Parts: sequence; structure tokens; C-alpha cells
Amino acid sequence: MPNHHPALAAGCETTWDARGWCWRIDADPWGATSVEGLAVAGDCNRIEGAEAAPHSGTLAALDAARRLGRIDTAARNRLAAPARRACARLAGLRGFLDALYRPRAEVLAPRDPEVVVCRCEEVTVAELRAAVALGCQGPNQAKAFTRCGMGPCQGRLCGLTGAAVIAAARGRSPAEVGYHKVRPPLAPVTLGDLAALDDPRLGKAALGGDTERRNNAATGDGG
Repeated sequence: MPNHHPALAAGCETTWDARGWCWRIDADPWGATSVEGLAVAGDCNRIEGAEAAPHSGTLAALDAARRLGRIDTAARNRLAAPARRACARLAGLRGFLDALYRPRAEVLAPRDPEVVVCRCEEVTVAELRAAVALGCQGPNQAKAFTRCGMGPCQGRLCGLTGAAVIAAARGRSPAEVGYHKVRPPLAPVTLGDLAALDDPRLGKAALGGDTERRNNAATGDGG
């Protein structure tokens, strides 16, 4: 699934991709999103593969240079030609792969009520279904009912499954029930990190600390 949490947190508009069973960031061919000055590239928007990602990054960078007035549109298009050809070539098989390996509905919305959807908060399929029976309409309300999506990973692991379970219980599509609001921090932050802010007025977080430990906490792989 695309790693779109940073873009969602920034307020980018999205579209539900029924074929890929995921949300995709609305972006033009240059990666420009609905948020002024913010572009996406690579697998943070759509699964294109490691070979295609640098080329989409090149396109986003060239368009950024154009928007900053460093190059004109003609220069951007000329410089982008090799990257655009590479993207088109690498995307040739993408539709077939997406159709062949499309996630099965029962994978994202398990039938077994004891399956754990949110590992961080230990929320099961049965608990989400019970929340729907009480009137829960979507993933954001599910936070209040069950805390699903409120753990250290902030929904990176359970967000899509939670939405799919709620959608199935309501007889709706994931596009209709929506996705939970993504709020910072996008990774676990310790009190030590907050205390080490260079300048609280700028909100510039220190990048040091035990990165491996924080990443393990985010993925639930505590070792």
C-alpha cells in the first residue's frame, strides 16, 4: 500500500483506488498535489516500483524548479523527456500486476471476528463491528469507540483494514466510510525528542535518538 500518511497529514486531497484497494493522493503528472508547493513521488502516492521512483522524483523536482522560476516550462519539458519515457516504459505492466495481485476482500475485511485489526490497541474485528452496531459511521468515530488507529503506528498498519471492516459491516465501500484523519507525529516521539527541540517556535524536532527503537515501536516489532 502507498505510504501516504505524510501527504494526508499535510491535507492533500485523495481518491479511492478500487482496483488497488487503497487511497491515492490526487496529483498531476508532475506530482503536484492539492496543497500548494507540495509534490509527491514514488511509492508515497502509488506503487510504481523502485526503478520508477527516482524518475517520478526527477519530474517533481523539475516542476518545482519551474514553479520557483529557475527554469521555464519549455526547459522543464525538455529536461523531463528521459524521465517521462522511463516512467511510461516502467508503467506498461503496472495495470496487469495491480489486477493480478489485487488484495482479496477477506484479507482487508476478515470474516473471523477474533482477528486483531489494530495491534497497537489490540482492537479486533468483533469490536469494530460492535462499534458499527452502536452507530459508528467511519474510522474517525471508531477512534472514540475503540481507539483503533490511535496507537504508536498512528494507523499506518491498521487504517485500511479498519476502514474495510467498517465498510463491510455497514454494507458500504471504503470510499464511502472514508479514512481516519492523520495527525502528527508521524512516528513515535519521546519526551527526550521534544526536550531537544532546537527552537520550539519553529517546531524543528531533533533527528537524533534511538531511531531503531522508535521504528520498532511504530511497526509493532518490539523484538
